[in-house]
Amino acid sequence: MRPLTDAGAVASILPASGAERERAERELEANGVRLPLMYRAGAGAAFGGSGIPLLVVRDPRTGPVAAMALVVRRKLPPTGLRTVYVPFFGQAIADGATDAAIGALIALVGRRPQVLRLSVALFEPDPTRAASLKHALEQRGFHRAPLQNAYERTLRLALTPDETALFAGLHASARRNIREVAKRPVRVAPVTDERLARRMDEMLAVALARTGGIHRPSARNWPAVMRLSARHPELSRLVGVWRTDREGANALIGFAWGCRHGDHAVYSDSASTRQDDIRIAVTYPMLWDLITWAKGTGAAWFDLGGVTTGDGAGDDPLAGISDFKRFFTTDLIEVGEEWQLAPLSLSARAAQWAHGTWLRLRGG
Repeated sequence: MRPLTDAGAVASILPASGAERERAERELEANGVRLPLMYRAGAGAAFGGSGIPLLVVRDPRTGPVAAMALVVRRKLPPTGLRTVYVPFFGQAIADGATDAAIGALIALVGRRPQVLRLSVALFEPDPTRAASLKHALEQRGFHRAPLQNAYERTLRLALTPDETALFAGLHASARRNIREVAKRPVRVAPVTDERLARRMDEMLAVALARTGGIHRPSARNWPAVMRLSARHPELSRLVGVWRTDREGANALIGFAWGCRHGDHAVYSDSASTRQDDIRIAVTYPMLWDLITWAKGTGAAWFDLGGVTTGDGAGDDPLAGISDFKRFFTTDLIEVGEEWQLAPLSLSARAAQWAHGTWLRLRGG
């Protein structure tokens, strides 16, 4: 498409749900714009929020060509100062619309003096397109920032082979652990009972503690994830491993959430409990279930959800998880960077100074 300029673009903020939002999503998809799950109407609740507004940029000639989810975060006392974060930046921007999309984003937050900082988490597996996005951000005054909200690199599994070939391409240990399900008193099935949310949070807290992570229960709303998966099984799948020799919540011994983001799906969250009486690695069948689900939805590739470069011999707390993921693929790619624009206005700078003074007076 012919490059869209700031002057020629029409930008609008659409609410978290409603007919207008859903119509815009259909129009974006008709124009070939890929939408991450977090950008979808009604999906915000699953990610722990009440709803995520969408900034849509339109080309008067062709319709909507870009979308950016606006995640508003934290108030900084005593000023009420906020930050705005855009996840998956670039995934929902058509070629030729990058400059106009960035211009619309800057203009939007620039009119809001309560916004101190604008952060965008770039997600783009194509090196050429990633370089173009980064150049455009730099030209508009953004600077590279420490990665806080996403991962820098991940493992990619191409989903073009048929399921038999996909399975054959896995490491022998992965294939063996997946087959082990048929030999043990367990089954793999979707998680649909909202009463299991507490059990899932408990498992996730234990799993994160093992790797030094911080459990934030508000980050995921599991009942909302279940409802989203029921409404849109092509976009979200929450799968669990169950003991067939147990009843109640304790029968659930592991779960994993898969999300569809445009042309690919991602291994988003998972947790499991150790089983001393049966030998089974429950994460393998859960991940394989999500891979086959993603292929069935038409996804081109599967994102293993981030990986570190360390190994078990070092001090990397995530080395074990990363090594587990390498049993499924060894295609390591760079996907993420974080860029920031701050401060945005004189009033924001004044509010930043006030917050710093407040912290010093409190001894913070």
